[in-house]
Formats: sequence, C-alpha cells, structure tokens
Amino acid sequence: MTLVNTLMQTLRSKATPTFDANELRESRYGALRFFQQESASRPIFDGETIANIKRSFGNSVIVPVLDAQTVTVSNTYARTCSVVDDENTSALVTLSFASYGWGFSMTPSTHYNNDVAYQRDWERKMNKYLLQFTSDLDTACIAVLEADKNQVTTGVSDYYAIVADALQVPQASKDDFYNQLEAIFNTMDFYDNIHIITNPGHMPMVRRLDNQGSSNATNQGFQFDLRGYQWWGSNRLANGVGVESTAYAVEAGTVFIDNRNDPDTIAGHNVGGFKVWSQEQMPMVNMLMGSFYQEDCGDQNALAGAATAGNTRSKLEGFEFSTDIVTATQYNSSISTRYNPILKAEILD
Repeated sequence: MTLVNTLMQTLRSKATPTFDANELRESRYGALRFFQQESASRPIFDGETIANIKRSFGNSVIVPVLDAQTVTVSNTYARTCSVVDDENTSALVTLSFASYGWGFSMTPSTHYNNDVAYQRDWERKMNKYLLQFTSDLDTACIAVLEADKNQVTTGVSDYYAIVADALQVPQASKDDFYNQLEAIFNTMDFYDNIHIITNPGHMPMVRRLDNQGSSNATNQGFQFDLRGYQWWGSNRLANGVGVESTAYAVEAGTVFIDNRNDPDTIAGHNVGGFKVWSQEQMPMVNMLMGSFYQEDCGDQNALAGAATAGNTRSKLEGFEFSTDIVTATQYNSSISTRYNPILKAEILD
C-alpha cells in the first residue's frame, strides 16, 4: 500500500502584489516634474494660447512673437518735426506636438480559473505603460533642455571652459560651482530663481556642500543660503565620457509642457455602451488623457496557451489611451547669438 497518489500537490498562492513589486518600479522623473510645475505656476503662454492648445487637435497652434533688436540712442540728438520710423520685427512660431498612446485587451474568461485576478492583470498592464510613458516624457523634457541650452560663450567662458555648449567644471573647482553659477546667470542678465535638473551622481556633491556650514573649517553652505536653488532628479540624464555628474540649470519661468486630446474623447461619445470615448485623469503623468473602450466577441483560444484553451467565442475588451504632447521653452530669436537661460554643466572626473 502507498499514499503516493494522494500526496499533497504543489502549494500555490494567489498572486501577491508585494512579492513581485520590484518587477514594476517607479523611477525619478525630475525633468518632467519640473516642466509640469513651471507650466502650472509660471506658464510661458497666456490663457488664450493654452486654450488654443487644448482645442487644437488636427490643427496647428501659431504664436506671434517680436524679435529682439539693437537700437541706438543718440547723445547729439537734434529735435525736429520729422519722427524717424523704427518698426519692430515680428515672427510666427508654430508649436510642435507629438502623439503618444498605447492599448491592450482583456479577456474576462481567462481569469475564471486563474490565480491572477482580472483587476490585478488589468492594473499591471496599465501601470507598465504608465511607467514607460512617464519615462518617455521625462526623456523628451531632457531633450528639450539639451536642444535649447545656452550657446553663447561671451562672459560665460570666463568662469569655466566650454565644450559642446556645456560648462566643464574640474574636480578642483566643483566646491565653488553653485557660487559661480549665480554669477554666470547674472552675467547673462538673468536674475530669477534657478532650478537644477540633474542625475543621481550630482546630489552627493550638493548634499556635502550644503552641510559644510559655518561650524566647519571651510564654510560651503553659504552657496545655498539666498539663491533659491531647487533640485530635480532624473535617472534619464546620462553622463558623457570623463564626466562625474551632469546638470542643467534653468531660470524659473523658462519651460512649458501641455497636452491635447481628440474631439471624440472630449465629447464623451458612446455607441450603445459597446464603444465608449472619455477623458481620464492619469496617475504618474498627472494629466487628462483620451480613453477609448470597446467590447467585442473574439476567438481567444490561442491567446495564452492553456489559460485560454477553449475560449473560442469569448467576451473581448479593448482599452486604448492617447494624447498629444507639446513642449517648449521661452522664445529666442537667435539662440546662437543671444543668451538663453538654460545652462548645461558637467562635473569632470
């Protein structure tokens, strides 16, 4: 006789979110968060332009601007009845949008005898896209800072050498960097608060300097006393060769990000409850996005192997999310000859 046939089978629990939490981890999206805060608190566009952005799906948004001009004030001025003409130079700037979106399907019957519940499966599918979308937007914001960083070296190169439009800060000089940084911005005639977008490797230097206060032999903390620096960490800001850490210093009120959705989602159309358009507030990216849901019947027999075997006429649900993103920085009529309030700095090894 034997009890082998009735031996307890492998013990398996229901899926536990805390056990596999590290498979889907949030990162640091400092560039995106900086753009979002600035757009909410100090937008570079007026209310009319922002309203046009929201309702511009399928159309262009064009913003009129006035270029900077060099003028001369005479110190031997002769008063006459003839007034000299001096017209301003205007231009039109077309804002650029990028379309982002994703979708996935759900087959409710798949979860009839499965350890992974419907809601858990749906949340994992949704969250992995949200994390990737947030990462993509953070990368896009860094790309904007890189493209629009200051290119004019006059006065700036008096403080540090410049390579590829980036300040080269030697190890021997990094302890005084934030003291010099304010002077550089002042040299360019920028005097507002400065935000720092940086990678993780830069913050140890900042924390060490901030804690070298008046009680230390060398006081470095004074660099942060009155200058209003605010730091934003991003894991998508890479270092170049021979670089210890990288940072973008940006004057407040310089950057912008916003989104627009398609007309059907704004209208909230509905076809018999089987096809539904709506706008949904999305976590992580913190924006209102367009959503489309539909129900159908489909052959899901081969979708997930044995988990869907026999599901030849199953209820099939489709979920889709999308939006158009616009990013911008303050207008500069000649970025190669006029200072721009975005400085890139590289702390060298």
